[in-house]
Amino acid sequence: MRKNTGVQVFVTLTLIAAVVFFLHISFFVLLFLDNIAFYMTKIKFLCFMLSILFGAFMFVYGEIDDSPGGQVLGLVVAIFGVVGVAKSKKKTSTQI
Repeated sequence: MRKNTGVQVFVTLTLIAAVVFFLHISFFVLLFLDNIAFYMTKIKFLCFMLSILFGAFMFVYGEIDDSPGGQVLGLVVAIFGVVGVAKSKKKTSTQI
């Protein structure tokens, strides 16, 4: 059985803290802002950005753990995030 290195523990705790912070900000936006339709595009954009970061984390963690499946999943999630950001930016620029 392998021991967790300090880097793995640090990266895992950082990811958990980022997710909790993101959920807290999303709840604040949904609770206190009145124009939700406008801010939902912002939240969607932030979710896509978070998926890019999570995909990069999965890719690096898969490399540390030496699992090619984890790397592939991380790459797929990151590509999904990039495509989502591109589509949301394209959609907002044509709506103006």
